[in-house]
Amino acid sequence: MQKSFHFSYRQILPVCLSILGCFATNAQAAEKQEVKINSTEDFIKAFENDELIEGPRTDTEEPSLIEKKVIAEDKFIQNDWGILAHKLNYFIPVSYKSDSPTYYTSPSQQDAAADPNERNLEAMFQFSFKAALFDVSDKYKSKVFFGFTAKSFWQLYTKKSSSPFRETNYEPEIFWEFPFRIKPLDIQFLNARLGFSHESNGQNIPFSRSWNRIYASFEWEDSNWVYQFKPWYRLPEDHKRNNTQVDGDDNPDISDYMGHFQFRAVMKNHRNQLAFTIRNNLHVNDNKGAIAVDWIFPSKHQLQPYIQVFHGYGDSLIDYNQKLTRIGFGVLLSDWY
Repeated sequence: MQKSFHFSYRQILPVCLSILGCFATNAQAAEKQEVKINSTEDFIKAFENDELIEGPRTDTEEPSLIEKKVIAEDKFIQNDWGILAHKLNYFIPVSYKSDSPTYYTSPSQQDAAADPNERNLEAMFQFSFKAALFDVSDKYKSKVFFGFTAKSFWQLYTKKSSSPFRETNYEPEIFWEFPFRIKPLDIQFLNARLGFSHESNGQNIPFSRSWNRIYASFEWEDSNWVYQFKPWYRLPEDHKRNNTQVDGDDNPDISDYMGHFQFRAVMKNHRNQLAFTIRNNLHVNDNKGAIAVDWIFPSKHQLQPYIQVFHGYGDSLIDYNQKLTRIGFGVLLSDWY
């Protein structure tokens, strides 16, 4: 029998506050004024007195990588149109995948036959931007953004089928971004997000794939490494009564393959960036997910040489439940930091 454990916020909050208080006491021992956080009241008081967190620092000689990005984006928004790069923007003319399925499958839909002329060699590109909708706090550079990402898989070398686009995934999202630094912990700059995301491939049944998520995201850094932890919750949809029904859940088991979180570690040395990303469903008996490596090479020009390696499930929505390995070579238009 599988055991489950449930904790309420009333149990967790005192423990978190106690741990935070221990860190705060140790980190501030050498300071003139010590911040003690041993209760909820202490936490609220410290927050109101600006003793707990602070926004981006513009007067420091060595701002952190995240801090540089937040400040640069804020200046660009104030002075220009305010359209910013969101996720990576790239073009990969040569991308090889290990497998091309005969059918695309989903538990709630009929099997959909793939193009028999489909090749393992194809091209890929991703276009991603965000735009600030309104300011929440000028002091903390906190804003609400609209983001949009389109990722396309192009059968460029399949001349028998007139080089069609095999799949395109669209992801509009809206999120609140709150960058800050925790003073008592003496941690380098952090960036938190809370958002809603809809991702779909815009197809009709039986090729239709989509899901909606509420997510949180936390970025922090240590030396030349920047880390991101992004857990999410998939919003439930109605079950289809039969596999020809248009409305309802197109892919009820997508979380089993796409996972429940993403963790990324990015190392930046000058303009050279190396990133490791994992997704996982956290199932002990049927563990699935994906790993990816992105290597961005330094360049004197705007376009940077780029290598992308992927292994696992969820390379695209149409084949979310197909395990494959992919390697691609291309150019990057915008990086993370």
